[in-house]
Amino acid sequence: MSQDLLLEVGTEEIPAGYLPPALAQLHERIKAVLQSERLAYADICTFATPRRIVLHVAKVAEKQEDIVQEIQGPAKRVAFDDAGQPTKAAIGFAKGKGVTVEDLEIKETEKGEYVTLQQKISGKTTLEIMTHALPEVLLNLNFPKTMRWDDSGITFTRPIRWLMCLFGETVVPLKLGRLTAGNITYGHRFMSPEPKTIENVDYYWAVMKESYVILNPKERRHRIHKMLDEAAERHQGKLVPNEDLIDTVTYLVEFPSVVTGKFDPKFLNLPDKIIIAALDEHQKCFAVTDEHGKLKPLFLNIIGSNPEYKSRVIAGNERVLAARLEDANFFFTEDTKTPLATKVERLKGVTFQADLGSVYEKMERIQSLGQTIAERCDANPEWVSRAALLCKADLVTLMVGEKEYAKLQGYIGMEYALKDGENPVVAKAINEHYMPRFADDTLPETLPGAIISIADKIDTIVGCFGVGLVPSGSQDPYALRRQATGVIRILLDREFEIRLSDLVQWASTLLHPKFKAKADTVQAQVIDFLQQRLETILTNLGFAYDEVDATLASDFNTVHDALKRVRAVSEFRQHPDFEALITGFKRVVNILKNAEVANNPDENLFTEESERRLFKALVAVEKNIGNLVKTKDYPQILKQLVMLRTPIDTLFDEVMVMAEDEAVRENRLRLLARVRQVFTQVADFSRIVIS
Repeated sequence: MSQDLLLEVGTEEIPAGYLPPALAQLHERIKAVLQSERLAYADICTFATPRRIVLHVAKVAEKQEDIVQEIQGPAKRVAFDDAGQPTKAAIGFAKGKGVTVEDLEIKETEKGEYVTLQQKISGKTTLEIMTHALPEVLLNLNFPKTMRWDDSGITFTRPIRWLMCLFGETVVPLKLGRLTAGNITYGHRFMSPEPKTIENVDYYWAVMKESYVILNPKERRHRIHKMLDEAAERHQGKLVPNEDLIDTVTYLVEFPSVVTGKFDPKFLNLPDKIIIAALDEHQKCFAVTDEHGKLKPLFLNIIGSNPEYKSRVIAGNERVLAARLEDANFFFTEDTKTPLATKVERLKGVTFQADLGSVYEKMERIQSLGQTIAERCDANPEWVSRAALLCKADLVTLMVGEKEYAKLQGYIGMEYALKDGENPVVAKAINEHYMPRFADDTLPETLPGAIISIADKIDTIVGCFGVGLVPSGSQDPYALRRQATGVIRILLDREFEIRLSDLVQWASTLLHPKFKAKADTVQAQVIDFLQQRLETILTNLGFAYDEVDATLASDFNTVHDALKRVRAVSEFRQHPDFEALITGFKRVVNILKNAEVANNPDENLFTEESERRLFKALVAVEKNIGNLVKTKDYPQILKQLVMLRTPIDTLFDEVMVMAEDEAVRENRLRLLARVRQVFTQVADFSRIVIS
């Protein structure tokens, strides 16, 4: 027999951002409990609203599975005498286990014959297990912040006001602090606040629906999206996409409805993102555009209260928004009284990092490094220089100085630059130099934006490593991993012919007076750090770990070159001769492991025909791939390498490489070194794992 298990934890309102991680934890922890306690079940579901966390486990067995446990007792020679009669040892063992001597068995083990007992252990009931397990699961959920609210000593993210827990129709009497679970729940705080008795798990879902509570976050999210789209259409507009905000408001309400508010059209002179930020950051409201993509002077707000109070909600939002937009309008007006370029000098008073100087110094390094990169990318040096000069200037504006608009740095600089009449490409590059801001963020569209972004990020990475601010574990205060990933993504996207080592060296040249370690040491650390990011990116693109490892162990030129190599290796893996060829190459590398030899064998020292055949094939392959190496046509190079499979195998079958004659042995090792050199022009295939 099985029953559904239902747990509802009623709380004061939990912050929206806390709930999705908590649900994931709850799912994993209860799954672990069910498995460890040998309780069969069909499915686990977790739900949450701001006022409740719900766990539903379908078709849970009513008790643990019974198990038979083998218990080993004394050795046979100790338990029974020569006549086969039980000794005190056997009798005592049986008595201690609550059985008779007749229940004991003799079993052959590695140590000889021993007395054993097959003891059946009856399973505990699910009710008993969950009464003790669920409180522990709940109290071990991790939240950013927890609190105490009474003298019971327990902590949770918000005060717990009720517990409801059922196994089928039976209450699970778990205790949490001063609360004991029952079969009472509550509906929507305003629309159905009275207590409700839940007779069984199936009844619960209907009660919640009638009580204006949509438990499933996916269902709430879908409803919110639909309501927002429909509301925007009613005003002849279109919702400004904001999936992150929809995710947030999904966990702010139990039964969503939408209201529409307005703001003074005079504020539409502000850049769109400033208005959207004012709506989003504190008001959690959505913007609407007209058919031309221009903002309309209205907003949409998702509320969880009774719609009869909507006029009060709208008025409150309109009043607060008007004040915020007045502030933003003041900041914008004051900031644009002087050109963006005049603000650059003030960056001297803004510290980038204590050991790395001011933001002005950083800007100068970005400008210098940007010029060096631009020379190799056929970019307009004047645009790059101008964008670098202005890229940090908005940090000293009133707008970016305001907390709720700080995330618009870069965008504000772009808007102010456009207002000043700067070249549109330069203005766009100011905004783009922060891209990508996160893992899947868009990349810079303009060439100057891509160059300044790389320069800014490399300067930060090299500078931080130089003064000892190296990421460790989860600690990465300057987001160096994210910035390194951004550099790699841009280099891959743009196919820049620039080595990572060159980028690091150029930045190091500008920064080394501030280093706390030797420049060579810092450069080596940074290059290794960047290659780790490259390894992660290539693996995330779907390439096998050993393919990436083999590629990065070669002397690749640029990150795009590494991508071309690993793609060729991955495709080559499907070749019918791949495994045999790689196996032969591994033998080559193994023999050369402790040998330091040149790669120029002397034909006159060959004593066997198989040596001559391999050398001849090798020379032919080298000739064929000469131009292919220059053009980096790795698929064609690999096709040529297949020609070496048979000569390599034949050599190992017919020749003892480590010959007694020193000259012959040395010459054979040189031949193999030449083979290794040809292969590693693509990848170090010795790192490929052959199944």
